[in-house]
Amino acid sequence: MEGYFVERVARDTHDPLFAKALVLNDGDATLAVVICDLLGIERKYLDEAKRCIYERSGVLPSNVLICCTHTHRGPDVNDISYGELLTRKIADAVQLAFNRLTDAELGVEREEEPKPLGNRCFYMRDGTVWTNPGVLNPDIVRPADPVDPEMNVLCVRSPNDRRTIGLLANYAMHYAGLSPTAKGEDVHTISTDYFGLCSDIVQRVRTERFVAMLANGASGDVVMFDAMRPHKEVNKFLGHAGRVATLLAAKTAWAWNQMIFTGDLKLAAAMEEVTIPRGSQQMLRSSSPPSSRGARSKR
Repeated sequence: MEGYFVERVARDTHDPLFAKALVLNDGDATLAVVICDLLGIERKYLDEAKRCIYERSGVLPSNVLICCTHTHRGPDVNDISYGELLTRKIADAVQLAFNRLTDAELGVEREEEPKPLGNRCFYMRDGTVWTNPGVLNPDIVRPADPVDPEMNVLCVRSPNDRRTIGLLANYAMHYAGLSPTAKGEDVHTISTDYFGLCSDIVQRVRTERFVAMLANGASGDVVMFDAMRPHKEVNKFLGHAGRVATLLAAKTAWAWNQMIFTGDLKLAAAMEEVTIPRGSQQMLRSSSPPSSRGARSKR
């Protein structure tokens, strides 16, 4: 399993992992979005999956977005045999969605849910930046970066009977974690984390059968607690993941009820590769904000 600094072997499954696909077509362009319940995927597997998708369904590689939820309770995709299986499953998901193309209309809405969010990087009294410095650490000055509470929701439905076909939502927060056990959180259990749990709740609330997908945003520094506030006791039945999933499912339902749907639209895709320089840990530790000296003097 991936996601921790120690080797882990899966011993149980809390809920199954999926590759979920949404395919849209306006008569000219075809777009595909695939959400995988994984920590991440190597580029070679992405390229192979897109090649398979193009061969099977004719969807251009530039029109395919494949991303991961970043659950820390999934398999190690560096295993070659699993990587090969993964590419086929991703292509299978897109082909199934492509084969089921039907008349549809789309609705889009936005909501905000700030309650679970906190930054995990902080400016400290000595001018350094620390990741996860500890809850209520007296040396914390302020968060190093903001959080993004916005949740975007896209719904696809039939224009005739308004039957839901698919739902794609996006929210920027790191993985949350399952319910704690008597010995602490069980880190050897496979799970989609709050991403899959939220999707399940939304489907149960709507009492319909459709594909619900929750994608992760830019969440490298965003976690499910604020280190500058006391931790709340975790509900042993919900856990962190269940708490976050319930909050986001409620926001999704609210956004859904506000949507205005239309079938009059044109589809297009744009993709750009960005190279991000990787700084050393020493550089990160030694960085100091301009206001840190004044902030230290106030505390």
